[in-house]
Amino acid sequence: MEVLPLVIIYVVIIYYINNQLSYIRKFKRMKLFNGGVSRTLSDIGIKNSYQFKQMLKKGIFVQVKENKFFMEEEKSDEYERKRRGVGYTVTFFFIILFFFILNNF
Repeated sequence: MEVLPLVIIYVVIIYYINNQLSYIRKFKRMKLFNGGVSRTLSDIGIKNSYQFKQMLKKGIFVQVKENKFFMEEEKSDEYERKRRGVGYTVTFFFIILFFFILNNF
């Protein structure tokens, strides 16, 4: 079994998780926690991507009038904790998998 496809899968998964966490970090850095301080995505430096739309559907980000957004702090903290847990779990799984592959099990 070749290792390269597994490395590519691992990198894609970790990139996806890191990208979601970067959205949360940008909102936290700008302290956008309520509708009174909402901003547009271009002001924040985020594209209206599929990942952002999924997080919007989950209620992590909230859209107010004129395409301005803010972040629900409690939901984002919980989501960030879960995403980090998934990242650690995936990393652990791939380390074990690589160990077995490299030792010809």
